[in-house]
Amino acid sequence: MKKSVSILIAAAIFASAPALKAEPDITDLLKGAAGALKGGSGEGSGSTALSGLKGMVEGLILSQYNAQARDGADYLIVLGAQWKSTGPSEVLRRRLDKAADYLSRNPGTKVIVSGGQGGNEAITEASGMRAYLMDAGIDESRILLEDKSENTYENLVFSGAFLDRGTDNVVVVTNNFHMFRALGIARKQGYTHVEGLAAKSVLGMGPNNLLREFFGVVKDFFVGHL
Repeated sequence: MKKSVSILIAAAIFASAPALKAEPDITDLLKGAAGALKGGSGEGSGSTALSGLKGMVEGLILSQYNAQARDGADYLIVLGAQWKSTGPSEVLRRRLDKAADYLSRNPGTKVIVSGGQGGNEAITEASGMRAYLMDAGIDESRILLEDKSENTYENLVFSGAFLDRGTDNVVVVTNNFHMFRALGIARKQGYTHVEGLAAKSVLGMGPNNLLREFFGVVKDFFVGHL
């Protein structure tokens, strides 16, 4: 029970931080949570520990909801999302608008648009994002296409081929609920100077986003992406 209480306390601490400057050590935290689950005796203890794990992970996700990046980055990486027949999904549109605003203020920054083509998409997400940014006034020479990735891990692995992960200043653009996991994967992939620029979520989708990201964080941790 003491271990479970500690997990809940950790979740409250991280949830209260609007945007942590230093990334928490998710490996130690999740290992501790797994230990609490394993060490719990009886159904009640296991349920309490599982609730604690969920609260802790969701607290970490919330810690990056307000991520704001400094001006002057060498590269933006805009993570892809669904491209519909009518254009970008609302989730992706918010990412692109956030990126376009940053790029307009920082003419020396290049942008990598990252996303392949899903089975229900007529074009690659990357090509659609390029067209959207060009319509927003961003010169095509500043836009680099990464059009093979199928998930967040591949977004960051494949985009890394366009830049120097050890020296370039990089800003990852995604929605607020997705930012913690994206930055964790980037750092695991050797992005030394990386920040987040969070776009807002779609109104009313907060609980669903948190639940989905809880499973995403746990999955990526156990497969070694975090």
